[in-house]
Amino acid sequence: MQEQGRIVAGLDGSVEALAAVRIALAEAALRGSRVEVVRAFLPPDHTGSVHYCAFAAPTLDQLTASIERSGRRWVDGIAAAGGGALATVPVDVVAQPGRPAKVLVERALGADLLVLGRRRAAGTRPGSVGRYCMLHAPCPVTIVRYGDPRDGVARGLAGAARS
Repeated sequence: MQEQGRIVAGLDGSVEALAAVRIALAEAALRGSRVEVVRAFLPPDHTGSVHYCAFAAPTLDQLTASIERSGRRWVDGIAAAGGGALATVPVDVVAQPGRPAKVLVERALGADLLVLGRRRAAGTRPGSVGRYCMLHAPCPVTIVRYGDPRDGVARGLAGAARS
């Protein structure tokens, strides 16, 4: 039996990243692959600071779980809005602390494709994360730009998520 392929998509909550997840889901549906949505984040540094709050800062595990839950809500919304084959694609949502570019390259080990949104406002070159991934990823990289005709669903979801 042939092993199921894997497509990795980066998700930071931007409109471009939501479009990248949608395109990753569509590509996975065509290939019969699964998708791993990665939410890389830099954990807050609470060392050396004094907090006078009524609550304790969340632990790294609590923060990671919270970020995974929000990612799952976005992914479920994209899959539901896309309907059909998108809703049937198996998806794992993973939050991992670390520099986004390095985390994405690490998670792309063994993947068939890495899909990212391009956040750079002007020009044709990708931003620093996209550029790093293009140079170091162990698989092909697709960078989705804002305004891609396929991202209408993602733009609608981003507006709903921010309201």
